[in-house]
Amino acid sequence: MNLAKVVRIAELTGAHVRFIGDDKQLDAVASGSMLHLLEHEVGATYLDELHRFSNPDEAAATCSTRPDG
Repeated sequence: MNLAKVVRIAELTGAHVRFIGDDKQLDAVASGSMLHLLEHEVGATYLDELHRFSNPDEAAATCSTRPDG
């Protein structure tokens, strides 16, 4: 099933499709390109708190690797 079909089924049934990810992650296989496109074409909502790490040093280390961190 392709993305257009998933979105159409969601529309017909009153469901929502959410695209969640990191458009600034390190390059893998075209990483973040869809999210980057959606951000510029439709807009995006951003999370601004780090929840992944309970250790403050690990959180700081992770943030320091980000282009905007």
